[in-house]
Amino acid sequence: MWIFYAGIPASFEVLALRGLYPADDGGFQWHVGRRWPPPEAEAFAPAVEAIRESIGGVSPVIWVGFSQGAALAFCCAAAGLPTRGVAAMAGYMTENLGQLRSGLRVFWAHGRADERVSIEWARLGAERLRSWGADVDYCESDSGHKVSSECLRRLRSWLARFTAPS
Repeated sequence: MWIFYAGIPASFEVLALRGLYPADDGGFQWHVGRRWPPPEAEAFAPAVEAIRESIGGVSPVIWVGFSQGAALAFCCAAAGLPTRGVAAMAGYMTENLGQLRSGLRVFWAHGRADERVSIEWARLGAERLRSWGADVDYCESDSGHKVSSECLRRLRSWLARFTAPS
């Protein structure tokens, strides 16, 4: 996630969280069980609750997540955690995610050549959000399972439209 740090306005506070569970590849993940097709939102419940406990009474935040972290970001917003917006990078929405509030600002970046999360899942997710009344800024590029420089520039621009927390 630190690759996105340079795009965050200096006046913003950043909290980078690590997945709760060790992953087979040596990293960490936010849930256990089936990875694909997308799991049920309930699979992310322990992570959502751990985040709820760790952030306490903070002001609304912009949830930024990559891949599985993007699914978690949507779950945090749907679970009522304090949310100003959601930025999903190369991610997806879980099955049975509760409807997000109308007007929610969402940035979604996805590569057409993503070998892990099909571009179709991203397109369907963005349309689902729009049907709920979310304000979606969608950036598609010729990249794989990463964020292109074009979409990273758009993320920076999207973040800059938020008034920095006081």
